[in-house]
Amino acid sequence: MTTSTLASATEGNQSKTKIFGDQSVKRPETSRVVTVVSSFTVPAARQTLWTETWQRLAQLALARPECKDFRILRNGGDMGHIIVLSEWTSAGEYHRFVRETSLLWLDRVMPGFLLPSELKVLEPGDWPRK
Repeated sequence: MTTSTLASATEGNQSKTKIFGDQSVKRPETSRVVTVVSSFTVPAARQTLWTETWQRLAQLALARPECKDFRILRNGGDMGHIIVLSEWTSAGEYHRFVRETSLLWLDRVMPGFLLPSELKVLEPGDWPRK
């Protein structure tokens, strides 16, 4: 499976990710961020609108100090399968972002468009120890 990153350039020495870059952010092992993995299946007819919407949501997320990274990833073999990978200072801050951007309300207006088909919030203790 090949994956291309739409959002992954670093900003100076900060660990934020910006849209349309080509450098990945490597986080120190001591980091205690929460990783949110969202999987979407987007029909071909809605991919442009979906991408524009989520690029704007990425900008809003990255404007918050609690959002440490935000990436939109596509499977080169299946452009309709999209993963949004983001890192937050806590699960509560991620959920606050969801509330404050009205993602749940927007999903009622555009069913299946903004909420992922799968969502996983990974806390620091969820990762295997080396």
